[in-house]
Amino acid sequence: RADKVFFSMETESGDKRTGKMAEDSKRKEKIVLELLKKVKKRRKMIRSYTYLSWFCIFFCFFLGSLYLKEDNVHLYSVDNSIRNRVVDILPSQGTVPTNALFYDWLSGVVGNMFPPTVCGNGICE
Repeated sequence: RADKVFFSMETESGDKRTGKMAEDSKRKEKIVLELLKKVKKRRKMIRSYTYLSWFCIFFCFFLGSLYLKEDNVHLYSVDNSIRNRVVDILPSQGTVPTNALFYDWLSGVVGNMFPPTVCGNGICE
């Protein structure tokens, strides 16, 4: 069968054969260009996933080092106590409607967080 195709190509006139060869070479060139595009896209995707994986590894090590360096239970209790003090002083509706009430609320928060210091004689100058 391949011999018939080969011999039929030889018997065709030169113009038809060069036209078919030109079409075949254009088709092959188009296929090669499409394959190159796919390869470039694939390489870019692989590079992007590599960057993402390195970022995730760095992030995990960073969080791990933060966890190992701090006493998290103690820090949470400090944060929770501050939050409870601030929220407990808020008015019943949970918001501060006017500027005057806001400044009263803020002075109450600051007064609770930073009590006045007591000096040796009981009065600081």
